[in-house]
Amino acid sequence: MRRRTRWRRPPADYGLLAEAVLCLAVARLALLLLPFRTLARLMVRAGGDRESGLQAPERVRRVGWAVRTAARRGPVPAVCFPQGLAAQMMLARRRVGSRLYYGLKQADGALKAHVWVRAAGCDVVGGREAPGFAVVATFPPMPAEQQQDVAE
Repeated sequence: MRRRTRWRRPPADYGLLAEAVLCLAVARLALLLLPFRTLARLMVRAGGDRESGLQAPERVRRVGWAVRTAARRGPVPAVCFPQGLAAQMMLARRRVGSRLYYGLKQADGALKAHVWVRAAGCDVVGGREAPGFAVVATFPPMPAEQQQDVAE
């Protein structure tokens, strides 16, 4: 029988984890109930350019940890799209700008989709699985001169 160990995390991380569980639930509901046009408008608003100070990479790392942990161990497992929406919501609350990427690839005769989020030059969620996916949309939209860099 495995012995369970307690998490050794700062108390603030438990609050962050609770926020991530709530944001994942809201994201799942939004995906089920809202038309994509409305959802896209919300993603653009949530991801808008904000702070890019020295604190941002640490905030981004902590938000990514919370969303990934809540998606994996929370009451309802969440795939990449709800994780991306939850990460954008949490970063917007912290006034950190982010960009959600929507990509597609052909694999085993089927079209596969993936969502990932980047902020402050760091992958927040979904970045490890992103290579091989062609970016078809970003929220907020990416300037034309930057679009070539992402596709490679």
